[in-house]
Amino acid sequence: MAFSIKKTVLISVGLALLSGCVSIPADRDGRMTALAKDARSLAADYPDAQYSEPMQLMYTIHGTKPERHNDLDGFNAFDYHDPNSVQSALQVGTVASTFGNPFAMLTRTSLIEIMKTAPSKSLQSNRLVIMVPSSGNIKADADKIYELKLAMIKRAYVRAGASSVSTHFVEGNTDGLSSFSPAYLIPDGLKHCDLSNVNLDNIGGYQRKSCAAMILNGGSLYFNNSDDKLAPKGDFLVSSSWLPDNFPVEHLSTDSDFTYLYMPTVLWNQSGVYADIPAEDLSALYAKHRFSLNPLVKNLKSGEVMYFNQKLSNNQPSPTELVDEKKVFLSKQ
Repeated sequence: MAFSIKKTVLISVGLALLSGCVSIPADRDGRMTALAKDARSLAADYPDAQYSEPMQLMYTIHGTKPERHNDLDGFNAFDYHDPNSVQSALQVGTVASTFGNPFAMLTRTSLIEIMKTAPSKSLQSNRLVIMVPSSGNIKADADKIYELKLAMIKRAYVRAGASSVSTHFVEGNTDGLSSFSPAYLIPDGLKHCDLSNVNLDNIGGYQRKSCAAMILNGGSLYFNNSDDKLAPKGDFLVSSSWLPDNFPVEHLSTDSDFTYLYMPTVLWNQSGVYADIPAEDLSALYAKHRFSLNPLVKNLKSGEVMYFNQKLSNNQPSPTELVDEKKVFLSKQ
């Protein structure tokens, strides 16, 4: 069945090229089929370098070249004596001088400066990543992922204390994603998360300026995966959802394979939400692992935590536990 989809895609693209006109269908399933492509491979595209499994996963999803600020494998929040290309002197100095109080760095002025060395936007925000092996029925696969995303995000909000979670379908700023029915899941009753005075139709696309989680009813179809160990082999469908800063990631759970949380360094957070939260509350949020100094990927079924920078794994108490970043920093002083 998966082969038949691929054959249909190749024939359709070939006919479009021969006719001199390439058009993308407006409907969800037609759009996903028309835009299907072979899975991206870092090993093939960058044969002279080695990259982590999390870096390959993000390359599979976005195709963002792992160069300079986008090379998350080179990011190490503890490497102050030899800063790598994604760390400016200000960033290093800010973190190093304030880690005794690890949240003093999260001021608006510091975050604005630190964002100058941030990677592309696709790597700056928390996101929920779900993949399913291709069944040959793209509609069924896309519907399955969409329902999984809805259930996981709503459950996380409720477990965090939300009294309810409503769905707001975006009619204004869709960033060209109208075929994927962009919608926000909006929690009610969460502290630091009041959207009562927000115009939700102009919430800012992917920018995490509020507490609402944006979801799309659709994804990307890839063929012939052999290099990405975190993705299904062969053909698969993937969809990711941008999660707002301070999303209750500790409550994300699933029984579904190939489901991950991507978490960037908190130094790249786009909303400034942490600058508005009292220090004592930030300590509690940090203990819940709401944010991390170092980028990571977490398998939401097994609980395995994978850092981009492989050196950091030496500081993990176990594969399912995060690095105690304050403890590591103080041990180096």
